[in-house]
Amino acid sequence: MKKLLTSILFLAAALTINAQDARQRTVETVVADVLAAMPANNASDFNTQIADLAAAAPASVVETAKMMKPAGEGVKNNLYEYALTGLASYASANPQCVDKVREGFAQAVKVTTDSNNKAFLLNLFRQIAKPADAQFFKEYVSDSALASTAIGALVDIPGTEDLILDLVKDGTADRKLLATAAAEKGISAAEPYIQKWVIPTVLNSTMHDNAYFSTLAAIGSESSLNILKENSTPDYAALAVRLADGSKSKAVAKAAKDLMASEVSAYKSAGALAQMKNDPAKAVKVVAAALKSEDVKYRNSVIDNATLILGAGNLVPLFTKNFAKLSAPVKVDLLNWFGNNKISSVSDIVLGSFSEGGDVASAAIAAAGKIGGDKAAKALVGQLGGENSAAAIAALKSFKGNYQDELLAALDVAKDNKTLGNILGLVMARRITAAAPKVYSLIDSKDAEASSLAKLALADIVGVQDIDKVGALLDNASAADQKAAQNALIAAVHTLAPAEQYAKVSALMKKSKNVSAYYPVLAATGTDEAVNDLAAAYEAGDKSAFASLLDIDNFKVAPTLIKIAGSDAGLADKAVKRYSSLVSKYETNVDKKRMDFAKALELAQTPDVKKSILKSLASVPTMKAFLLAGKYLDDSDKGVRHAAAECVRAIASKTKEEINYADLKSNLDKAVVIFKAAGGADDGYAVDAINKILGEAEPSPISQLTDEEKRQGFEMLFDGTNLDKWQGDLEGYTPVNGTIYVSANYGSTGNLYTKKEYRNFVYRFEFCFLREGVNNGVGVRTPMGVDAAYDGMCEVQILDHDAPMYAKLREYQVHGSVYGVIPAKRIVHKPLGEWSTEEIRVEGDRIKVTVNGEVIVDGNIRRACKGHNVAPDGGKKNPYTVDHKNHPGMFNKKGYISFCGHGEGLKIRNVRILDLGDK
Repeated sequence: MKKLLTSILFLAAALTINAQDARQRTVETVVADVLAAMPANNASDFNTQIADLAAAAPASVVETAKMMKPAGEGVKNNLYEYALTGLASYASANPQCVDKVREGFAQAVKVTTDSNNKAFLLNLFRQIAKPADAQFFKEYVSDSALASTAIGALVDIPGTEDLILDLVKDGTADRKLLATAAAEKGISAAEPYIQKWVIPTVLNSTMHDNAYFSTLAAIGSESSLNILKENSTPDYAALAVRLADGSKSKAVAKAAKDLMASEVSAYKSAGALAQMKNDPAKAVKVVAAALKSEDVKYRNSVIDNATLILGAGNLVPLFTKNFAKLSAPVKVDLLNWFGNNKISSVSDIVLGSFSEGGDVASAAIAAAGKIGGDKAAKALVGQLGGENSAAAIAALKSFKGNYQDELLAALDVAKDNKTLGNILGLVMARRITAAAPKVYSLIDSKDAEASSLAKLALADIVGVQDIDKVGALLDNASAADQKAAQNALIAAVHTLAPAEQYAKVSALMKKSKNVSAYYPVLAATGTDEAVNDLAAAYEAGDKSAFASLLDIDNFKVAPTLIKIAGSDAGLADKAVKRYSSLVSKYETNVDKKRMDFAKALELAQTPDVKKSILKSLASVPTMKAFLLAGKYLDDSDKGVRHAAAECVRAIASKTKEEINYADLKSNLDKAVVIFKAAGGADDGYAVDAINKILGEAEPSPISQLTDEEKRQGFEMLFDGTNLDKWQGDLEGYTPVNGTIYVSANYGSTGNLYTKKEYRNFVYRFEFCFLREGVNNGVGVRTPMGVDAAYDGMCEVQILDHDAPMYAKLREYQVHGSVYGVIPAKRIVHKPLGEWSTEEIRVEGDRIKVTVNGEVIVDGNIRRACKGHNVAPDGGKKNPYTVDHKNHPGMFNKKGYISFCGHGEGLKIRNVRILDLGDK
């Protein structure tokens, strides 16, 4: 029957090995696809791949396992192990597929011959095994390489006690493993067999015997006590404690007595525990004897165990009966016990022990804090002066109860400033506002130290009602006391809304002769008005406002800080550092964040500040941030270079934007050199990560002129590699893997111009919209720095006019139109992400626009406006142009060709031109 079952299993594997999944893939293809995607980029991708592997089980498990090679030098099974480990984990969490995966692992174990790989597979099977698999694992208990996993699996699988007991009885498998299994499963019937294994070798103890001893301690009866007494005292103690169950066993009592005679604290403690559990009636006597012991570990162990057995209340009479006669160490133990168990009935003993000094007093004070009560509170406050003050403060800080009245009373009678400081410290910690009148009176004290202590306490006890009073203190505060007064005023207004805070502080400032003293308080309001006031003060020459400009938590202070950084090199680093932290905290637009960090890096004066900014820049996962960080890979400071290297690595590893291959490789190659020079463990990991990124990157494609274009004389203006033939906004137009990625905004500064001017030409390029509503244009015969649609000959529209936002577009605004002059035939664009071709032919006043082979404009601009590019009457409204605007540059004879930026989302490639000269 067993052979028949095995045959059926393998027949099923043979039938399934060529089965297909829902995507019509064979098992081999599923496995290959999954392995090709490993390691996955994220948990979601990983689960998707592993789900495919699970769906193809059991055959997929066998197929993957077959790929594993026998262990040896140079052999790497990491990928297969990674996938199979993930599969086992996935199956354990997804019951719908676990049975097929179990079957797969069973088959894989059977067909695998290498012992290491077999052990690996068996261990994964163990993780998802069910009771039905017990017999399968039993087959491997005698295999030395697999026994540990097989027997461990039997322990994990529920209901295998009888099977394990049979193995113990047989005794041919690894006895140490069997003994451990019996212990873990609690199989007491195994005791006599394990005893027999021990006895013949008792004089020559081995590791096996140690496992036997611990097993007997876990499952043994009284018959094992003598064996363990002679061979393993720890296990002897463990068995005695386990067997002590209140039955007054003589064997256990004898074992307990033996153990209590030991000089080892742990064994004595175990003996005492066994005795108390065996006969709870004798527990009090055991505790009484322990109180006379000088062994503190033993003493406290007995006390703690007795508490669990008898309950704390039953021990109190014993502990209080002769407390006064006990030694100091024992008193400390009992005081700690009183406090931990919150024994309120012994408060007189606890409070009376304050006077004993030393460790006894410290323990008593701690106990009083835990027990609580009015008497304890008063007594603890009374200890705030003198040698026990530290212990009293600690107790009162955690005291559960109200001792406000006691503290207020103590303020009136404090004998010295040390005591006063301790009392005020607790007043502050508890924020006792009722202490304010007393604290104000102390501020006026002739004792300078007492006055200073009171000023420091103000911040924790004032409220809105104290604003004017604290303002007066701040007006008259000395330099030494100014900070305390500022903190107090901040605390007094902090419950108000920010606008109200500002109003209160501003009103005080208007009446003050010491306005600058209020700057930190003004900054604490965090309001826009506070930013404006502090900036105005700084610009008026009050440099003391700078510190508060650094403190205010409001992003609107950022422009002021960057302005200061640019004008005062001495303050630049502080200003830039704070500016960068505000950018990190508040700026959510990644492009703006990158530009802000760029400003900060330009103005940073020291390497430390540059490193800090580069660390923040690493959180901006964009191409332009990557390029910005790359500029600092050649910095003169080694630390800055390393920070830049880490920044480009971090961005390259997480950005979803394309980065031009040449820039990616150049920056990351430099980073590798920097990391290797640093030589740290993390640097090695960074190099590995970069090598992985570069290994997956592909060089940028290079555009080529066709043979016909070469014959005609076309010139390549952009072949996918660089913008050497262009000028203008080189940041808004970035080469990215064979394309120009456009992110330039509207305006003359967002334009890209040819370096050469042209008269007549044929201009060809390809374009691709990445998002809806993309807008750009081609400026023709335009000067630089102007609006090409009006001051150039014209602007030919590049526009996704199919986007819903352009539903009401005018005819002269559609894609390909000579903007405002000649409307184009409206075409339907290709889907987002697909490339289109465009040709613009300009000869004299004639312009022809062709998109994807279709002519959409073919006209003469002079005729279109009847020769009136501007209004004949000199007015702003021109009746001869379709947009009724003046186009003063329309009849330009030559000029640059440009791309006119109107926002992000356009790609351009394969830009070439045929210069027709004066034809």
